[in-house]
Amino acid sequence: MKTFKSHAKINIGLRIINKRPDGYHNLESLLQEISLHDDITIAKHGRDIRLRCNDPAVPLNDDNLCVRAYRLLQEHYGLKDGVEINIVKRIPVGSGLGGGSSNGATCLKAFNEIFRLDLKMNDLLVLASQLGSDVPFFIPGKTALVQGRGEVVTPVPFLNDYRILLVYPNFAVSTAAVFKYFEFGLTENPIDIKFEAVISRVGGLEDLNRYFYNDLESVVCNLYPELAEISRKLSESGAKFVSMSGSGSTVYALFEPGTDLREISKGYFKKNRVFLARPVI
Repeated sequence: MKTFKSHAKINIGLRIINKRPDGYHNLESLLQEISLHDDITIAKHGRDIRLRCNDPAVPLNDDNLCVRAYRLLQEHYGLKDGVEINIVKRIPVGSGLGGGSSNGATCLKAFNEIFRLDLKMNDLLVLASQLGSDVPFFIPGKTALVQGRGEVVTPVPFLNDYRILLVYPNFAVSTAAVFKYFEFGLTENPIDIKFEAVISRVGGLEDLNRYFYNDLESVVCNLYPELAEISRKLSESGAKFVSMSGSGSTVYALFEPGTDLREISKGYFKKNRVFLARPVI
């Protein structure tokens, strides 16, 4: 039996480039793994898979990416032993923080270790791309530029000394619904900067405001005005950069080290769940 940390992520910018023939979207995003994490305990058990989780919103069937990761390895490598998986969730479901994708990638890496498959990074990336768009990022984790539909992952050097305040408004946002509204043209973002071209220009948190943006943010804030209000309050609290992660619903703010985030966070507890985090480097 062994316990693995399954970290959340934030999107520092999200560009939606176009819709692909396969129905997915080509995108570009700078993803940052953060210290907020679930715990996944895994042990060999019988001949099949047994899954438990403390969050009733998490599916315990083949819709769960941990189960799908096991099935995928079973199909490709003929696994005979089963596994027992227990997930202690801290990352809210449907929050835009990649919890489910991280769980799937973490299990892929864990099964590789437990079953001694000796799969290399590229092997795991290929498998991860079959599970979902955000899953490949969590194979290397840390900081990476993600392109295509999420399967092209390029680790990059980036800022690493800052603090993160995350505000989850206690409701999930449907990614499919957000993309539907986005395709109807309900976005108000006039900026079009390729992140790949500007990453090297970022010398401090203030530079992020010049170069990075989330194409989905205006759509989501039109649907959920309370997110725009959270963003406004965070900006007024001294944050250097404020954005929405993925397709929402979490809004996060980046602060300089030494900022008293616990004091700032007090104003958000009544209606929201608040998390303090650091980048994983």
